[in-house]
Amino acid sequence: MKRGLVYILLLLFLFSCKENNKTNTEISPDLPDKIKNLPEEIQVVHDPSEIYAVVYEKDSNYYIWRHKTSIISLRRDLQIVEFGSMNFINGNWILGNYTKQSFTKEHFEMWYQRKTKTGLKGFCTDGILKKGVEYVDNHNYSIKRKDLTPRNGLWYYIAKDSGGKEYMGYGRYKTIGKLKNN
Repeated sequence: MKRGLVYILLLLFLFSCKENNKTNTEISPDLPDKIKNLPEEIQVVHDPSEIYAVVYEKDSNYYIWRHKTSIISLRRDLQIVEFGSMNFINGNWILGNYTKQSFTKEHFEMWYQRKTKTGLKGFCTDGILKKGVEYVDNHNYSIKRKDLTPRNGLWYYIAKDSGGKEYMGYGRYKTIGKLKNN
């Protein structure tokens, strides 16, 4: 009897640990409310899209998941309105920015460079995405944590055209709960 009870308790413990991990790694079939009703006209690519952790160089008590993010306006010139990262946790999209607020066009101007045939040239001026031009943040990262908790999330971008109509783009990512092998 005791052996059976111990076995059941062990199974319950293992099952509950598995369920807690699932909430960190489940993938949402839906988009965040903030962008789900906007037309998609921005292509967003993360390289890699499955990201291993590294020790944060500014504070070795933290891990970050570093990657490169590229975006392109597909059909027209647009101006960035806001952007940021969101993580899907316990069935909800949660803003993941370290500032706890969406990033602005001023942040975009500081972090994203225009890609040319000869490399990256200058930063994005006034948050304007020229149609068909690739803008790159080579130093992006998703999530800063003290543990190696995996996440599924996305970076979203909202921009407007010259008439004020808003458009969006997003790129999903998956953080792996392990350190990157160098």
